[in-house]
Amino acid sequence: MRLSGFFDAGQIYVKGNELPERAQDDLQGFRYSAGLGLAWNSPIGPLKFSYALPLNNKPLDKLQRFQFQVGTIF
Repeated sequence: MRLSGFFDAGQIYVKGNELPERAQDDLQGFRYSAGLGLAWNSPIGPLKFSYALPLNNKPLDKLQRFQFQVGTIF
């Protein structure tokens, strides 16, 4: 088992690849989160669990706090 902490940052896009007008000049369009991850090489294969909390979410943001993965990436 391996426990880890992480910090994530990402830009929010609209209309395909166009940036919102306000995000082009400053960091207002970025969203940040921090969380914990657990990786376990179980008898059925690798399992990964992540839980994160948003640090600056906005009212219309779609939140996804928990994620899991079974298996490996090729």
